[in-house]
Amino acid sequence: MSRDLNEYGLSQFNVHKTCNDHVLDLICALNTVCTVSLTDKAVNSTHTSLHCDLVFDRKCRVTRSERTVFNYTKADFNHLKSLLHCIPWSALLDSNDVNECVNTFYDIVYAAIEQCVPKIKLRGRKFPPWYDPDLISVLKEKEEMHRRYKKTGDPEDYASFSNLRSEFKSLNSSKYCDYVTEVEASSKEDPKRFGDM
Repeated sequence: MSRDLNEYGLSQFNVHKTCNDHVLDLICALNTVCTVSLTDKAVNSTHTSLHCDLVFDRKCRVTRSERTVFNYTKADFNHLKSLLHCIPWSALLDSNDVNECVNTFYDIVYAAIEQCVPKIKLRGRKFPPWYDPDLISVLKEKEEMHRRYKKTGDPEDYASFSNLRSEFKSLNSSKYCDYVTEVEASSKEDPKRFGDM
């Protein structure tokens, strides 16, 4: 796991033991300052809650990430099955070293998957999950007014931009609080949403 974190330049910030004297929660970030502390916020669990404060560089823009994944819905499973069926498994896995056998097995399986399963590119979200059409509309208006002010230098354009910026900040804060409350309330039934947060 630490190799994967290092590969992406991530740091793991949590050292707190939250369940049965073990560190279970990973809090990973890139180019940020993070403080993690235990909290006594009531959650119906044997797992202690954590509070995390992140400080981001304001100049750092979030970019949409793209990743390539296998598209199993378009896979040629008949070809994959025939490839795996033709492999002399007993000869390939005839070793006293279990690790060597496991590595050989995965190398063969992954090579077969590479041949039979096409890849697709997935794009990340453009906006955080609490951004709804109303908030996005205000954001776009604010950005447009800022561009206009930069172009004209007109104090009225700046006043309009300033009002839109205040409206956006207020609405963003409200939407984010609603989102966090909703995720916390549904975390027991749908823990994946909490992990996506």
